[in-house]
This record gives sequence, structure tokens and C-alpha cells, in this order.
Amino acid sequence: MPEPIRRIIDAAVPPSAPSSTRRYDLDWIRVGAFGLLILYHVGLVYGVYGWHVHSVHTFEWMREAILITNPWRLTLLFLVSGAALRFMTFRRSPREVARARFARLVPPLLFGAVILVPIQSWIEAMDKAGWPSGLAGFAAWMVHEFSWSGLADGVPVNHLWFIVYIAAYSVVTVLLWRRPGLIDQMGAWLEKALAGPRVLILPILYLIAIRILLFPWFGVTNILHWDWYNHALSLGAFVFGFCIVGRETIWRDMERYRWVALGLAAVALPVMMAQVW
Repeated sequence: MPEPIRRIIDAAVPPSAPSSTRRYDLDWIRVGAFGLLILYHVGLVYGVYGWHVHSVHTFEWMREAILITNPWRLTLLFLVSGAALRFMTFRRSPREVARARFARLVPPLLFGAVILVPIQSWIEAMDKAGWPSGLAGFAAWMVHEFSWSGLADGVPVNHLWFIVYIAAYSVVTVLLWRRPGLIDQMGAWLEKALAGPRVLILPILYLIAIRILLFPWFGVTNILHWDWYNHALSLGAFVFGFCIVGRETIWRDMERYRWVALGLAAVALPVMMAQVW
């Protein structure tokens, strides 16, 4: 982590947390969400969407099946990741949190960018039309991608953009955490604002607002410096997850209205699918 950012983080005096009790339900939600993520990407191989590789066997019904998790899968992962970061702040200094986050995120990101992304690129090229000039062309591409001029256009992270975003959001959130009392104030405000049925109503209104105001202009690019709709969605979920740890009223209300939320999702899903048809 750059030294200026580390010095800013180290200046923090972490506020006392409402509760440091681990939530095992969040652990299982994260496991389930990643399981769905794996199934989703496997399904794309057999779907009719444009994808990196395709099986010779595709199924029209996969078009709708894949859409089931699209509206909430990654948003849920960002929310849980924010909550996980909050648990990391208990009994740790800002420097220790930064080091722990760095140690967990950077090695898999580097391994993926250097090893997995080139392998995926080769497989995709061979699946579609073959790599121009074969292995020699692939080697030339590798040299360019990891040269100074290639890296100036961005590190080839491909689907590892999620890790890049988690790292960036972690820095932003820890910088918020360094301001004494700010996270506690945000959590208290959320606990009051989202009391009762508002725990469903206000997030829905927020999602509608950013979809109308930001998505038409920015879409989803997965490019960190130009992905403002995605940041409003994903960073919002990340900070929200960070703030509500220990806010038992919010958790109780989410549990209380979970069946209402499921019913709303059951109604909204066919509407979304109708747009595809």
C-alpha cells in the first residue's frame, strides 16, 4: 500500500464497535453467493449469451435461468465483504487492518493476473478462431501486456476486477473509519432511517434512483476509474455492510421482512425476464 495512504490510515483512532460477535449466517451467505457465482459462470458456457467460451451444446432456457441471480448476486457479495471488513477492525489497529487486507487480496490478484488471465485468454482464442501466429503471437501478446506500455493501459485482470474493487472499497471505508465516530453516526442514522418496513422501501428507492440517474450514462464497465453506476451500487452496498454490523435492529427488521422481500422478488423477476423475451 502506498506510504501516504498508510500514514493517513494510521492516524485513525478506531471507534468502539457496537458488537464484535461473529455472524456465522454471513459466512454461509458468502459461501452460498460464491457457489452461485461459480454456477452462473458455468451456465454461461451453455447459454446463448456472448461469452468467452461456448459449448457446442447450448440451451435457450439458460437465458432466463442465468438472469435469476443477476440483480443481487454481486451486490450481496459486496455487502457481506463490507461486513467482513468491519469484523476485521475489531481488536486491530488501522495499520493492521490495511496489512491484513493487503495480504488477503494482493497475492490472489497477482497470481490471477500473471497466471490465470493469460491461460483464459489462450483458451478463449483457441475456442473461437485460434491465436494469430500461434504460440509466437501469444508470447508477443504476453510481452506487450506486461511491458510498461501495456501496463499503462491497465493491468489485465479480466474477471478479477472484483478483487480490485474490494481493495479500493476497503481503502475508502477504512478512511471513513479513521474519522472518530463517523461510522457509528452513520450506523445509528441507518438504524433509525431503516426502521420497520423502511428496511425494504428505502433501499429499493435508492436502487431505482441510481438505475435511472446513473446507469443510462455510465452503464457497467468494470473499469475502476469510470464505473460510477457500479460504484454507487457496489460501494454503497460495501459501506452499508460495514456500517450495520452490530446494529441489531436492522438485522431483526431484515429477518422480519424477509418473506415480504422474497415475494417482491418473485413478482419482479418475471417482469425483468419479460424485457429479455
